[in-house]
Amino acid sequence: MKYDQTLIISFLCLHLGACVEGGGYMASRIFNKNSTLTFPSFQDTQLSEDGNALLKQYLGDYQVKKSWGNIVDNTQLVKIRFDNNKVSLSVYPENWTVPHYKMEFETCDIVKKLSKYHRLQKVNQHLECYGRASDGLITSMELGRPTADSTGFSPNLEFLTSILIDGRQVPINQFDYVLSYLTWIDAPEPLLGLEKIR
Repeated sequence: MKYDQTLIISFLCLHLGACVEGGGYMASRIFNKNSTLTFPSFQDTQLSEDGNALLKQYLGDYQVKKSWGNIVDNTQLVKIRFDNNKVSLSVYPENWTVPHYKMEFETCDIVKKLSKYHRLQKVNQHLECYGRASDGLITSMELGRPTADSTGFSPNLEFLTSILIDGRQVPINQFDYVLSYLTWIDAPEPLLGLEKIR
């Protein structure tokens, strides 16, 4: 096989892999290994009084005990911080010393009225944060403490069936904490069962 044919086939395979796993999301994972993609916020995080009190309980480091929709990232550790008046979430794949993603958020508040669009359902102390980077990309995270009836949204990552079936709610009551985050619109929204380690 000629060199140019091999190159074209390799590119097509890479492109197909990126499409299957979420376009730019997969490409960023391949081409940015051991480097951090930051979604910055250019303003302080707006916190309600209740949200600020709850956030203080959630600051720290968390080990991933179980995950859904986490195939590409292989997230093993997450860190939630409040530095320079900004709330941030840092996501660490297995054996990485730097985060793959760092998301800074514009607003954080307690979820008081649940909708079907929330990824976490029937959790206690449900904190939700949103961010918007300069290029308009929207990031978010939902964090809570599960109850006996809690469920979380597990995305369907299979390329063909995801067109018909978006995902499903799965039980998450066996964890101390649970987290779902969104980096950008074409990426899966991993669901992580967590244990606080610091």
